[in-house]
Amino acid sequence: MMRRLLVFIIFFALFDMAAVVSKACEEASYNDTSMQLHVPVVTVDSKSYYAADLQLKGSTLYLLRGSQAQSLTNGCQSSFDSKTLTLSIPFIPLSGKYYSIIMKAAADYSFPLQNITPTTLSATRKITIGKETGKTLRQLTGVNTGPYASGDQGNPPLDTQYKQIGVTMVRTHGFEGPFDMYEIYHDHTKDPNDEKSFNFTNSDVRYRSIANNGHELYLRVGDGWNNPTPPEPEHLDNYVTAMVNVVRHYKSGKWNGYTGNIRYVEIWNEPDGAFWPGYTMDYFTEFYIKAAKAIKAAFPDLKVGGPGFAPSATLTDSRKTEVEQFVSKLASSGATLDFLSWHLYTNTPNKYTPAANYYRTILNKYGYVSSESHITEWNTQTNGDTTEDTELRVNAKGAAINTAAWIVLQLTDVTVSTFFRGTDTSMDLTTFFGLFKADGSSKKVALAFSLWSKMLNAGMVNPTVVNSAKELSTTGGDTDFFVLAGKSTDGKITLLVANTASAAVTYSLDFDKSTGLSTSNYSVEVSEVSDASDVVRTRAGNAGFITMGGYSVNLVTLTP
Repeated sequence: MMRRLLVFIIFFALFDMAAVVSKACEEASYNDTSMQLHVPVVTVDSKSYYAADLQLKGSTLYLLRGSQAQSLTNGCQSSFDSKTLTLSIPFIPLSGKYYSIIMKAAADYSFPLQNITPTTLSATRKITIGKETGKTLRQLTGVNTGPYASGDQGNPPLDTQYKQIGVTMVRTHGFEGPFDMYEIYHDHTKDPNDEKSFNFTNSDVRYRSIANNGHELYLRVGDGWNNPTPPEPEHLDNYVTAMVNVVRHYKSGKWNGYTGNIRYVEIWNEPDGAFWPGYTMDYFTEFYIKAAKAIKAAFPDLKVGGPGFAPSATLTDSRKTEVEQFVSKLASSGATLDFLSWHLYTNTPNKYTPAANYYRTILNKYGYVSSESHITEWNTQTNGDTTEDTELRVNAKGAAINTAAWIVLQLTDVTVSTFFRGTDTSMDLTTFFGLFKADGSSKKVALAFSLWSKMLNAGMVNPTVVNSAKELSTTGGDTDFFVLAGKSTDGKITLLVANTASAAVTYSLDFDKSTGLSTSNYSVEVSEVSDASDVVRTRAGNAGFITMGGYSVNLVTLTP
């Protein structure tokens, strides 16, 4: 039997030793004209991987050609058992229906048709698309840092990469010096109205990178993790005046500055965490009230808010009390809170819903009903396990979890989202927070991010234009299977699907009867992010049966 296995492997390999790039969940196919059966991946005894083409001659299928292939991690794999000489193909479309096929090989490795056992397959899940919900999908495609190079010397800028995946906004946090008050206005004793008291050099370089690439600037005024230096009480007025002048530099051109289209100014970052050392939250609240009133007085058109509450802010009653006391004191003082910003790092996408609901409840309770909710940092949560951290920050598991989180955020009232973060700082730390590694290569979450942008801009000539995709209701999702649907102005319907479980799934698409629509009137295209490929793979699909690997992301486009 081992001899038979070796012969089978050699027979495959002799036809074509050129490696075949693995495709994302490619289905087997049968061509009625040439009578050839193409099997994209065959696993031989769970060890070797081949692509195979079989030719029907008379009543027998013969191996026409074979080539080496890579392993796929999803349910698209076919398998060959050398002990029983059985080839199993999990699904293949024939005459508009889907079948699983089991073929018993003869001694010469042909496959007599009389030994084929077809079994009609049905999708394990069904997604039903309903009517418009009355909501518009939001442009939740911002990031922290970049596209200017960061970290180790020699790291490249990511101008092209940011444009390719559709980054719309860049928050000025995480540059570790540039845009930090620690660097811009280092000495709090100096005259805050004297240009010589400021150092804008490095910040301006990064501002130009953001603006020249067409990204909106989300101006966070505060310090980074490596240099948090709150204003001393005796220098509070100096510091607040300096903050106003920083905004003037980037908003109204002060001191050879810029006249950028800035909408948001965020005051500080995680004062309830490690970014407000040496002082109490009561003092931070005093500082925020003074700063917010000053910035709003100088720029009534700006939306001023903050403070970027730490992820732990909703975990315990004591931390929730801090949040509520902060908002309550602002309301009593009449201070501006045009938006409340907060952070969350989690591997459970559904946790974003109660967090968003909590902040909305607090805002409403104290009269900030029209204030926006911003999530200015979010990502998966790592724990120091190298293997798991790689899955979460580099591979498709993290891409699926973050896509599910993005779907959940679309279903909340969050107005602005800035993912943390765009760039890694070193190739020695590939499990850092970045969408891209330090050398500019894409992680799987960057590929998923490109699908988020594509969904928002489906059918639009200019992807930089604010989208007008309307949210559609759906059924069929659950805690491991997340679905979001939208409809663009040209009638295209897109579905973003995230499978956060390890097992592959199959699903079908249908319209709710109330819509009066039929999938038969649409062509189907499926784009997938998975560990089977280092790029987004796109294929034609069938609404009746779509395959999806474990830990993967699909963007399904229905074109009328």
